Amino acid sequence: MDTGNNTLSKEIKNALTLTDKQIEDHFNHMCKAGYDPLLCMDRSFRFIPPEGGMQVRHRTQFVDRIITIERYKDLLKTGGVKDATLLDDIIFLPINTIVPEQINPAMIGGIAAVFWLRPSGCRTLGQMYKKYEKKITDELRNKIITK
Repeated sequence: MDTGNNTLSKEIKNALTLTDKQIEDHFNHMCKAGYDPLLCMDRSFRFIPPEGGMQVRHRTQFVDRIITIERYKDLLKTGGVKDATLLDDIIFLPINTIVPEQINPAMIGGIAAVFWLRPSGCRTLGQMYKKYEKKITDELRNKIITK
């Protein structure tokens, strides 16, 4: 007999709902631990060389914008991150939340992520990207964990 008591489903729903407080706590924790967020993306493009055929080229880059707590909340919410257990040192996001699909019709796919990186010795986001470029590229293209 169904009594209409859905406490279990409410508990599951609450566990899969990421609150502003959880996002703020994660942001503050990572910043206090000495990490800075860097938004990076890898996009795949169709390319037809003069010789004919079709090739795929990748372009990995960072977004040259400082991520504030408000921007961080916006990225996670528009990126569809709903589970607090997904808040880690790398948070993957759909590429279409960062770059609109109609910007380049040759783009066939991509992925974006917020990387929490140690900025030691880096004065700019560009320097931080260069320092961790191999790790970022490996993670975005292959999801290979590198240190």
